[in-house]
Amino acid sequence: GGGGNLFRFTLADRAVTCDWTPIETWKGD
Repeated sequence: GGGGNLFRFTLADRAVTCDWTPIETWKGD
């Protein structure tokens, strides 16, 4: 289901805040 996507988005948001891959690059293209 889409639950996995939501979980991934949350992880990505947290990772970006913790100095991870820039959200622009992550969501780019």
